[in-house]
Amino acid sequence: TTWKKKKKEDDDDDDGREIILSSLVPNVKGLEKACEVGAMDEVAIFGSVSETFSKKNINCSVQESITRFHNVSKITQEKNIPLRGYISCVLGCPYEGNIKPSSVAKYAEQLLELGCHEIS
Repeated sequence: TTWKKKKKEDDDDDDGREIILSSLVPNVKGLEKACEVGAMDEVAIFGSVSETFSKKNINCSVQESITRFHNVSKITQEKNIPLRGYISCVLGCPYEGNIKPSSVAKYAEQLLELGCHEIS
C-alpha cells in the first residue's frame, strides 16, 4: 500500500501536490497516542545534537533520545509506518554555541540506522 495521499482527480483545485500527515512523536508514549488517533501517514522523531537543547526540549540526553527512538522505530517497522527524522541545532545551539559537523553526521547516521527514510 502507498502512504502518500493524492487529491481526487475530480477535485477542481488539484495542483498535483501530495498531502502527507506526519505525527511528531518524542517517544513510545507519543507514538501510542498518535496511533490511537490514527490520522497519520508517517511518524516523525526529533532530536538534537546539543546535550543542553536535548534536555530542555525532550527532557533527555542525546544518547537517551536515540534509545527512545530505537523503541519507536521497532513499532513503526512492525506497523509498516514510514519514519522520518529531524535534527535540531545542526548549525549551532542557542545554549552551547557551535556544533561540530561530525556530531551532526553521527546523529544522522544513527537515525538512518533506525530506518528513517528522510532526515531534515
